Amino acid sequence: MPVTTTKIDLHPLYGIIATQKSYLIGIRCLIATHHAQMMASRIMPPYFPDELVSTVADRLADFAELQIRSLWDATTDWDDRLLKFGIAQLAKVGGRTPAERAAMAQLENLNVAVISIPISKCADRPAHWIHLSAADIRPQFYTNKPSTRHPGTRGVVSWLRAYCCLDTGTGSGRDRLDFVPEKLAVDCIVFQRDWEPPSVPVRLVQFDGLEEATKAWKQDDVEKFVALLKIRVVATAGEKGDGMLPKIRLLHVIKGE
Repeated sequence: MPVTTTKIDLHPLYGIIATQKSYLIGIRCLIATHHAQMMASRIMPPYFPDELVSTVADRLADFAELQIRSLWDATTDWDDRLLKFGIAQLAKVGGRTPAERAAMAQLENLNVAVISIPISKCADRPAHWIHLSAADIRPQFYTNKPSTRHPGTRGVVSWLRAYCCLDTGTGSGRDRLDFVPEKLAVDCIVFQRDWEPPSVPVRLVQFDGLEEATKAWKQDDVEKFVALLKIRVVATAGEKGDGMLPKIRLLHVIKGE
């Protein structure tokens, strides 16, 4: 019989939810705005008033935004969109042009961590969201020490491994803008056996650091971040208001091999 491996991760999150589309378009538009400002200041005569230079820059930025949105609508393939927008590469190198570096520096100063979250949908493609956190301290999990168990029930070769890892984010600006769930605190269970249902022991997981994260939350930073990129914040089910206040959430990821 084939042996399967299943990995179950549980990540603690503290922050707000927004659409990844608005985030990606927002970054490209911010870069285009910096490009437009630099271009307008160079092509306009030095004796022109600042208001006129700003007006030209605004018109150039508006035209660039139309091109950016058309680029988004040109394909429905998510990976192709990410490749064309180049956000991962941009965050990795910290900007390749003066405008990109200016935009990245502007975002890094706001101290907001961005985590991409593809939420599964039944019989549909994932709904791509992002999680925004403006807390220097993030919640953690604590549980029993790492352990490996070999039930060996009825001669079936199987094993179960349970462990808990703390947050491994570096805290650098570049890391904040290109954050992935793998760097977050995680409680993980990995089990392997044949087609029979696994025997999973009962485990007690302690959630810690919420009070510290609440005190460290910077509401002004996240509001400035959302306004700067014109991000569309999503109020999740059962949430009152416009979704701008932080909530504690658990990201549950199940992977089978």
